[in-house]
Formats: sequence, structure tokens, C-alpha cells
Amino acid sequence: MTVPFEPAGKQSCLRPTGPESLEEETSDGARSVGRSGADRRGVVRTVAVYILIGLNTAVNWWLARDTRAERLLEGTATTIIQDGSLDERALRRLSLHTSEIQHAVLLQNGDSISDVARGQLEPDGQLLISLKDTEQGATRGDIQALQASLDTIEQLLRHLTAPRTT
Repeated sequence: MTVPFEPAGKQSCLRPTGPESLEEETSDGARSVGRSGADRRGVVRTVAVYILIGLNTAVNWWLARDTRAERLLEGTATTIIQDGSLDERALRRLSLHTSEIQHAVLLQNGDSISDVARGQLEPDGQLLISLKDTEQGATRGDIQALQASLDTIEQLLRHLTAPRTT
């Protein structure tokens, strides 16, 4: 059986802290069970945990219902790229390096920072990138519209090159 010890006081003397330490011998030789300091610390810690959980729940509830509280406690988005150029002052304030931003742009389908119309760093640390219109990929709707235009051109060419009967 092992008995855990905990350093106590400046003299670094060791005292048992396990369940055995709860039993105390009274003057008449009988044993009684009392609360040790470790037990009281455990109760205090448990109460502190429940207080923190309750406080966290209350703050989250407040943030979900009040936009002013959200802006106050969590902050607002910071624009770090505008029309393809970096805002160096914002990067210094946020302690970001240009290479980190370039990597984030590459991950979000941009070829370079100059391809970005607007880049914002959200309070949660997410970088939102909006590519310039000329740099965005084609959507399915774009391709369907282009196909319809090509079909129309093809019909006009057939009509123009068809042999005429006189």
C-alpha cells in the first residue's frame, strides 16, 4: 500500500494526505474521522468550477442575444487586404507576417495577394478572402450561360452557311 505525501510549510516536512489522514486519534484512544485541509480544498475547487461554468453560460447567453456585447467582448473584423494590397499597419498590430497571409490566400484558391479584393481577419481568427471578379473561378451557372451563347452562335453560323435555294 502506498501513502501519498505532500510537501507542507517552509521546512519541507512531509505529511500523509490519503484517506488514512482523515482518521484522528482522540485523547481516550478512540478514532474519529474529520475533514482534512485537502478535503476542504476539493470542495472549494468544485464550487469554483461550478461558478465558472455558470458564468461562462451566462456570458454566452448574453453574447448570443446582444450584438453590442458581442462587439465589446469579441471585437470586430479587421481588414488586412484591400484591392490587392496589404495593410501593413494592421499586420503589425495583429503580429502577422506577410508569408502567413500569402499562405492563407493560396489555401482559399487565390494565386497571390494581388488577386484579393478584400481580406478580413475575423475575431475568431478566421481569414475571409473575397477574390476580385476577374480572378474568381467559373460557376456552374456561368458555364451554362456560356454554353447557351455558344449554341446560339452555332445556330446562326449554320443558318448563314447553309446553301441557299433559289
